[in-house]
Amino acid sequence: MRVNDIEKSLTNYLDSYIEDLKKVFNNKASELDGNSRYIINIENPHEFSEVDSTYSINILNSIMRIGEVSTEQVLNLSENRNEKDVLEKVSKELGIYDKNNIDLVHQVKFVFRSRLIMMLIFKMKKYLKQEKYNVFLSHSSIDAREVLGIKLLLLYESGLSTYVDWLDDYHLNYQRATQKIINLFLELISKEDKETIEELERFFEQNNFFRELSNVEITDEILHALEISDNFLYIDSKNSRFSKWMPFELGYAEAILRKRIHKIIINYKRKRKGSLRYSSFLTKYETVEDINKVRFKFIL
Repeated sequence: MRVNDIEKSLTNYLDSYIEDLKKVFNNKASELDGNSRYIINIENPHEFSEVDSTYSINILNSIMRIGEVSTEQVLNLSENRNEKDVLEKVSKELGIYDKNNIDLVHQVKFVFRSRLIMMLIFKMKKYLKQEKYNVFLSHSSIDAREVLGIKLLLLYESGLSTYVDWLDDYHLNYQRATQKIINLFLELISKEDKETIEELERFFEQNNFFRELSNVEITDEILHALEISDNFLYIDSKNSRFSKWMPFELGYAEAILRKRIHKIIINYKRKRKGSLRYSSFLTKYETVEDINKVRFKFIL
């Protein structure tokens, strides 16, 4: 799957998804229409507490305002600080080599907003749980942009519900050059928005996160999600090899649950000829080229 297909999905659907989530968190899920209904179990939605509703909507509003920050302003700020090679390093971290600096900063904005949305979804998962999912997305949490783009593609174009988590070695998430550009976005938003976002990120810092969930609880949650998902989709990226959970998810889905395995190979835009090394043990699984043409299996 080409990275620009993922970028197109985020361009088309990210803001709509945020607005739909605001309806859900504001206990107005009944207002969802079309494929948006598959964000939650609309027939039996969980009622948000007033505190969690306000907290979540504030975060989503902050994420929307990050989207309004001028990429030109961020780029100028970076150049004024004489960080000449930071964007070259960002392009390597994101696997993007065919964009100018403005477009590259725009992709960092996608990374940042996607990461925050994934965090919020995980933190508020008790309200968003469904009795059944069409697709389990097995992924590395470093790939927030890629996995959210695929999730939104499945949701808005195919009407499919997906299970995603944010369980995967959070400390790997901070690619240094990309984080430098993210920090510039944080400088250009209001103090209130910055504090709102930093509060969410603190929840996922290594020590706080593992106080919330033990490995046994995480494992039980993954197993349950696998059991109630009709299909298993493995996102094979340059980061998936670092995941400690993805091989476990794949093995359980295939050996124990006997699920059909699909894989998406993220095709990065390369500066040099040749291809990235992907996991050789995945060669036996069907590769998805066009996600809209996959014949997923649905269990009644």
